[in-house]
Parts: sequence; C-alpha cells; structure tokens
Amino acid sequence: MSTLAAQRGSALLRGLTSSPSSLCLKTPSSRTFSTTPAALTKTIALHRIPAFPIPDYPLGPRLIYKQSNGGLYATARIRRGNNISSDHKVKTPRAWRPNIHRKRLWSAALGVWVRARLSLRVLRTIRKEGGLDAYVGLSPLYFFTREMSSGRLAFREPRAPVTPWRETT
Repeated sequence: MSTLAAQRGSALLRGLTSSPSSLCLKTPSSRTFSTTPAALTKTIALHRIPAFPIPDYPLGPRLIYKQSNGGLYATARIRRGNNISSDHKVKTPRAWRPNIHRKRLWSAALGVWVRARLSLRVLRTIRKEGGLDAYVGLSPLYFFTREMSSGRLAFREPRAPVTPWRETT
C-alpha cells in the first residue's frame, strides 16, 4: 500500500495500491455522475426570453417572511402560538411553518419545466386551475409579481393569453 493511503485523513485513497506519481489529479471534463450530456438538459434559451423588464411589485418584497419572496407561497407564512397542556394549562410557545415543497411544473407557454418552491395550497390551486400557466394567468398582479420575483416565470404579463413562444426564423 502506498504512503498516501496510510496517512491520516486520506479515506478516499485508502483502497489504492498505486504509487503517488501514477495518481491522476486532473478533474474530468465530462459529467461523472450523470448519464445525460450537459448539452441535452432542458433550459430556457436566452434568445427566447423577452426583452421587456419584470414589473416591480408596488409594495416591495415581503419583509417578515423573506423566504416567501423566492417562490409561490401565496399568503403562507410562519404562524406562532402556544401549545396548552390539558392537565396543567401550561403554555408552551411553538411555531407552525408552511408546508413548502420544491416541485417541477410544466409550463406550456414557455415550453420548459420550471422548478419552483411552493406551498401545497398553491400546488392544489395550480392543479385545480389546470396548470401553471392558467394559475399565473388568473393570479392578480400583486400575487404574480411578488411570487415570480425570483425571475423564473415573470416573462409575460399576468393576464395575457396563454400562447406558446416560438422562434420565427
């Protein structure tokens, strides 16, 4: 066994029996832990993003529950209250956190999968309305610009008709 494998903290090299000079320290240029090439991943091409800016939310970002500025949370926020014991009526403070999940939703208007953090209440509404594009189209302006301020979906006006984006070349 080589001297590198015997040193403390070299758990990755423990099974090697080669000499230190034959070890390759270069990082491979290909993606080692994926079977999909990097060029085949589905992303939004820069030429498909419109040039008009995202409208500002008139009241600014939320200041109390700042995590909700980066996803579809609707009115979800941390609620605070007390657990009250049944025997001695002792109040123990606690917090109820919103049920937030990271989901991948299909946007027919953009033609891509969109990753978003959202509450399950919003996910239920999205499914009930018939998809992400319908939810964004039905949302009032103040919900649309606040929730989409992460820059993932704010590519069109909130009440615009849902039409697919196509390149005309």
